[in-house]
Amino acid sequence: MDTCLQSSVGTQVHREREVMQVIGAGLGRTGTNSLKLALEMLLNGPCYHMFELWQHPEDVSIWQSAVDGNSID
Repeated sequence: MDTCLQSSVGTQVHREREVMQVIGAGLGRTGTNSLKLALEMLLNGPCYHMFELWQHPEDVSIWQSAVDGNSID
C-alpha cells in the first residue's frame, strides 16, 4: 500500500516509493534558476524551468492544462 501526503504547495511524499514532487513558483529575477539547480542537486533528477519552454513549445499545452487545474501525469 502506498501512503501519500500532500501539502498546499504541491509537495507529494509517497512513503514506500519515496517520490517527491515540488512546484517552486516565483517571479522572474528572483533566483528561480538557482532554485532549479539546487533542486536538481538535492533530488538527483531533472527540474523544469520555464525558460526551457522556448526550447520546447510543445509543452505549452501541458502547462496550460496545469494552470486550468487539470490533473497532469
